[in-house]
Amino acid sequence: MIRSLKLVSMLLALGPASSSAAEPLLQGDAERGRALYKRDCAACHGPERRGDGPLALNLKNPEPADLRDPELLMQRSDAQLHKVIAGGGPAAGAHFTMPAFGERAGELDAWDVVAFLRGGQVTVVDFFPEAARFTAKEYAFDKASLERLTPVLGKLPEAETRMSVITIFGGKKTADAAVFVPDDPRLLDALKPKAKLGYLAFVAIGIPELDRPLSLAIALDREGAIKALRPELAGLDDKARDRVARLLAGYVSQGGKSQEYQALKPPKAASKDAKSAAEVATALTRVYYRVLEGAVMFDKEERERHWAD
Repeated sequence: MIRSLKLVSMLLALGPASSSAAEPLLQGDAERGRALYKRDCAACHGPERRGDGPLALNLKNPEPADLRDPELLMQRSDAQLHKVIAGGGPAAGAHFTMPAFGERAGELDAWDVVAFLRGGQVTVVDFFPEAARFTAKEYAFDKASLERLTPVLGKLPEAETRMSVITIFGGKKTADAAVFVPDDPRLLDALKPKAKLGYLAFVAIGIPELDRPLSLAIALDREGAIKALRPELAGLDDKARDRVARLLAGYVSQGGKSQEYQALKPPKAASKDAKSAAEVATALTRVYYRVLEGAVMFDKEERERHWAD
């Protein structure tokens, strides 16, 4: 099997905070990685990577990761994924229940599994083509946030008082893809406010007549207005896909940091299904303003970091 060796420059979130040296990465074989995943990983992480394999019932703290989660994969470099696959959880600062497969599968095989996990992955570049770097953080809403959110969303249940938001920056690229910057003040200081492109979050909303919540990527521009909505349509038939597209059309450019928080407006394209359109608008309003509030909290921290600039 032929694998090409290339050098890329990246920051390692699980390595030393100041690490930015170039390191050799092997490009694995995704199809071979699929077979290796089925043999070595599916028992815990499940055949579809949902974290629901037969052994997952006995692993509750923590549960096996959902390896389809784009946010989880975005925040880890190929080198990090390889490290935890080959060396196990403890080798990468993760939980000991994640075993090491390096001795059984080999170092090169671990790169094949990485390639399989990356296959079809959503990236920040899909939403922000000029993205060079990005960072991510889960925010717990403070008193000021809750005071802004309560008038439009009502009292939030505990599960909705936190939100993970990815913030994307442009600038000079040092790798083929946008580079993840860990939540370290020394590294974040290099992300200049003028280079900020926008924000990205992954949420789930209910869509009438669907038997499961719909996974949704929501991108905001730097001013907080909706830039793009991208639903996960896998497993839906053509009729359901068309319905989802119709119900989610027309929201781009709505919202913004400078506007008073108010409900998003249903799209005209869904006027023939007014009841469902109203339900989706309500659900989208709830997730949008929580994402926006996460963006506002990032901006607050950013101002504190750059107050002397």
